[in-house]
Amino acid sequence: MTQKDRILRRSSSISPFGVGAMVPFPDSEVLMAAAVDKWPLPKFRDAEKFGLVVRDHRLEERLKVSHFRLPPAEATPEQQAAGYYGGIPFVRFPAWHYCPKCGMMKRLSGTNERPPKCMAPSGSTCGRIPMSRRPQLIPSRFVAVCEKGHIQDFPYDQWVHQDSECHESQLRIFSSASSATMTGAIVECVACKKKKNLMSALGGGNSDGETAAYLKCHAGKPWEGLTVKDSNCGEKLKIMNRGASSVYFPVVISSIYIPSANQAPDPLHDYLKEYLFSSEEDWQSCLSEDGKNLIDEKLQAWANFKKERVPGFDLSRIIRLAHAFHGGLQDAPDDCGENKEEHYRAYEYEALKRGVTLPDEKGVDALSLTKADLEKYRGVVVENFTSCILVNKLRETRALVGFSRGRPTEGNWQDPSVQRVVHRKNKWCPAVASQGEGIFLELNSSKLSKWAEQPAVVNRVKSLNARYNAARKAKNADIPEKNITPEYVLIHTLAHVLINQFVFECGYGSSSLRERLYCNLTDAGKPMHGLLIYTASGDSEGTLGGLVRQGREGYLESTLFNAIEKAKWCSSDPICIELDAQGPDGANLAACHSCCLLPETSCETGNRLLDRALLIGTLKDPKVGFFNFKA
Repeated sequence: MTQKDRILRRSSSISPFGVGAMVPFPDSEVLMAAAVDKWPLPKFRDAEKFGLVVRDHRLEERLKVSHFRLPPAEATPEQQAAGYYGGIPFVRFPAWHYCPKCGMMKRLSGTNERPPKCMAPSGSTCGRIPMSRRPQLIPSRFVAVCEKGHIQDFPYDQWVHQDSECHESQLRIFSSASSATMTGAIVECVACKKKKNLMSALGGGNSDGETAAYLKCHAGKPWEGLTVKDSNCGEKLKIMNRGASSVYFPVVISSIYIPSANQAPDPLHDYLKEYLFSSEEDWQSCLSEDGKNLIDEKLQAWANFKKERVPGFDLSRIIRLAHAFHGGLQDAPDDCGENKEEHYRAYEYEALKRGVTLPDEKGVDALSLTKADLEKYRGVVVENFTSCILVNKLRETRALVGFSRGRPTEGNWQDPSVQRVVHRKNKWCPAVASQGEGIFLELNSSKLSKWAEQPAVVNRVKSLNARYNAARKAKNADIPEKNITPEYVLIHTLAHVLINQFVFECGYGSSSLRERLYCNLTDAGKPMHGLLIYTASGDSEGTLGGLVRQGREGYLESTLFNAIEKAKWCSSDPICIELDAQGPDGANLAACHSCCLLPETSCETGNRLLDRALLIGTLKDPKVGFFNFKA
């Protein structure tokens, strides 16, 4: 298989197959996407020339990175002439492979060469077959991860020979007659006849100290091409199937591009990141006693080359910018933590509410908005909403900040278990920018607050809140609780039923539409009660205008009415409407695949925290539903 055959779509290189993920390829081949330091990307100036740089200064400031870059794709002839070759590099992981016919195992090197055919010795099942007809080795089904984001091959050899020594180890893996899953997998050494069942490893090595020693993490980071032999992590390993969803959780941070928040940065900003402090040696020398002279010399040389003077130069400013650059993701401010997502979105919320078209620094409309006149709308729209904004054009930036293993971090990129994805030298992250359109709706805050105060509504959401936080605590005991409000569940469920209705009326695929919720869960003094439904598919499908058309007068009323009417009955009723818990982690009430759930790429919370009863009421109490409530 050539490198060209291994090129991923750019959006897939962010999620689900970002750095550190195992990517399946044809012929049962599995490789891991390498770290961004290994990516074949040109220098900043050439990257800008080729259109590989993504700028979103608001998101850059939040993540403390210099800029974003598109994942490498197939290079154009011009790019190849400049020495740039497309495609993300991969490393060989898992290293252990086995024959699907006879089970003989072999540990391969980290190269990307095609796995060899079975090299079983004569006398074995494959040993009696001509080499040309032997099957190709395929990757091991099992890997070992720890909650700090490390991953390594399961220590098959040490596991089998933990109480003995074998100098001619030849391993074979097969399934017992009782089960073909991990619990029935048996590893045997053909040379010494020792064998062990993998089921004994599932308990984390608690049976005895010697066993536990072989199930301790060795801080494996195969995506960086590192071979770590000394144990410097020590966490218990979790044995998982290679294809399990919990092996890799990408941490992707998204942002709507707001031109007014993306003014040109400090004129020295890009220069410092690209040239002045391009290495650790330069950084240390610039902070030394003679650092000012060195900085003066470099800046003067740069200014002479550019035929311009450097404005406002002083050492403290240089040091401040350098700290922001070299600090990277480690020195992020406190207000960008897990519980401050609302602070970041408040800027978007206010920009969307104004409904004013905003051009970027080049004068091009980067955020084109039309504020609809609600007096022209009828019925359900006027009674329940205070603003409707038609988003004719928007740009979404989706940046891969890191990833976790074993448990998700719910977008908290500052969680200690997150393995960061950032270029060590130039401090950039991979990202994609997608153009799209959408509709922004703001609910009537006065009616919403009165509705949310009803005891029946409070009690209904209270039980949902308890289950949701209990499930989060079970996965991570240190994670703080979230106070889920009735307003949030209502806005979230409304977004889901509207997306389902837009799919029916606009012709968009459900995975092409996304939600973005604006509801402040941490500061009741700064409420947000809005939702944005938008397209950001990265191609022409996202800008066809069909979604904006459905937001105009005469269309939005029928769309909203039909969405609410359909929510009144589910094909799984009365079971669906009466269940106390369903869905992932039991974190839904009246919401199932037949009425409310969406593709997970469209939902911000993985299809959790939904309840259509808050839209239309229950069989016993219709007033629980917001659209049945009269303020």
